[in-house]
Amino acid sequence: MTIDFAYRLVNLIANKEQKGIIKGAEFNQLAIEAQLEAILTILGAPEREDNRFITPIGFKVNQQAKEQILPLIKKSPVLVLTLGMAPYPTDYLAYDNLERADGTQITIIENDQLGRMKKSVITPPVEDEPYACFHGEGIEIAPAFLTDVYMYYVKMPQDPNWDYTITNDTEIYNGTSTPQLSGKISYGFDAPRRLHKKICMIILKYLGINLSDTQLAAFATQIQERNP
Repeated sequence: MTIDFAYRLVNLIANKEQKGIIKGAEFNQLAIEAQLEAILTILGAPEREDNRFITPIGFKVNQQAKEQILPLIKKSPVLVLTLGMAPYPTDYLAYDNLERADGTQITIIENDQLGRMKKSVITPPVEDEPYACFHGEGIEIAPAFLTDVYMYYVKMPQDPNWDYTITNDTEIYNGTSTPQLSGKISYGFDAPRRLHKKICMIILKYLGINLSDTQLAAFATQIQERNP
């Protein structure tokens, strides 16, 4: 679903429900939040900590959910440790996996466990059995001297944007590579295609309109018939 199709679909339904025309700037704000909400639903909606989503489990215990989120899973460059701490990637949203270059898995434990593990004479962190925990400021990894740690993570999606011009007081979609009134070029959803209708339903929910999948599909068909 293109961003213009999503915009036209939302406005068709908003007009039917007597909500009026949804302006481009308002649609863009709602689309950003709706895309993130749709993705977090797949992740399992973990608690937010310092604007980080540390412990998602929903997509990891459900294969169908995992497949929905695959396009957003990314492998980081090697993590650079400073005193055993590595910063989060700048586009980090949620954790998937930590491992060394040779495939050794790094066991994730709670913050209050890592200190005890470091002092343990029975199961201390070693190269073949490393441990890690997540803090608000970064990832703590033990042993601290490891230099080949990578993280697989769900990246933050790029903000969708419906760019436009104005002709005769009407906002007109701008799909060119030159940004107009929104200040950015038009950009669609980073979320997988199968989530696009859900994103539209969330936008409509923000507007006070609740539809079933069947109702939304019917409106989508109208858009396709009028202007494919």
